[in-house]
Amino acid sequence: MSAQAHLIEDDFIYFNIAPEFTLNPSGHAPLAGVIKFSTSVRTYAEIRVSDGERDWTIPTSKAFGFDHDYIVLGLRAGRRHQVSVTVRDAAGAEFSYGEKIDFQTDDLPSDLPTFDLRHADEARM
Repeated sequence: MSAQAHLIEDDFIYFNIAPEFTLNPSGHAPLAGVIKFSTSVRTYAEIRVSDGERDWTIPTSKAFGFDHDYIVLGLRAGRRHQVSVTVRDAAGAEFSYGEKIDFQTDDLPSDLPTFDLRHADEARM
């Protein structure tokens, strides 16, 4: 994906490094990912995820910075997902990256163990 720029008042907010998503970066968490990007001015980010049935926002810090790196959780197996990125600067100017990141998670393995919950002690949960 190419970097994009957007004129807001007299300043440019743009992605120096376009948002890049990596699914299962550790090799041990197939339903998790990481998104990384960099902006030219200090910003904070809002990361939105959709799987076609649910939409949710990834919790991010409201601290302003140039480099952004977030863990994406809540992905479901065997689904197409889209991730969108919006950044805001200290003046409140907002810019959404123009391209949604689109990816497919694998189905659950056929040998995945199932659980049979026989008793739930809600007081201890």
